[in-house]
Amino acid sequence: MVGDSYTIADMSAWGWLDRASRVRKDADDPLAPFPNLKRLFETVDARPAVARARAVGTGHEFKKINDEETKRALFPSNYPPAA
Repeated sequence: MVGDSYTIADMSAWGWLDRASRVRKDADDPLAPFPNLKRLFETVDARPAVARARAVGTGHEFKKINDEETKRALFPSNYPPAA
């Protein structure tokens, strides 16, 4: 992002840039107005590790309901400590 080597900053920026379509919902190409960011995203996105990262969890059935157990895990400060 800033230098000549691939760093954690590039990885972090890629994660945010991957969500550009959610922020600019009506845009066909949400990164088009930002060619340097688009180039960064495409460069990082082409890395083999990105394909492996995108595949993580694809074979796992994630819980989709927001039940009591889920609420306790997400918001433990809203519940008294277990006895």
